[in-house]
Amino acid sequence: MFKALVDMFKNGDTGLLTVIEEYISAQAYIQTVSNPSGGLSSGGLGEPKFNVDETAFTGSWGRPQRDGPALRATALISFGQWLIVSKRSQISESGS
Repeated sequence: MFKALVDMFKNGDTGLLTVIEEYISAQAYIQTVSNPSGGLSSGGLGEPKFNVDETAFTGSWGRPQRDGPALRATALISFGQWLIVSKRSQISESGS
């Protein structure tokens, strides 16, 4: 889903830049949230669901789901490639 937004941005919908930046910040944060699948170094990256306030969802849910990291990586790599091609590598290097 998010890859589609990145593609729309790369095709000219520049209004999505803020949404993409917020997504990146949220993803960086929730990777550190301990959850029913584990923590950052013990399986938590496969957690399928978080609350909108970036807290762990602790209800029943299909765990583990291992597609999340790959889907995040696909979207973020595509955005990173845009940063490099657009000569905005200082953003990709600084993280802001």
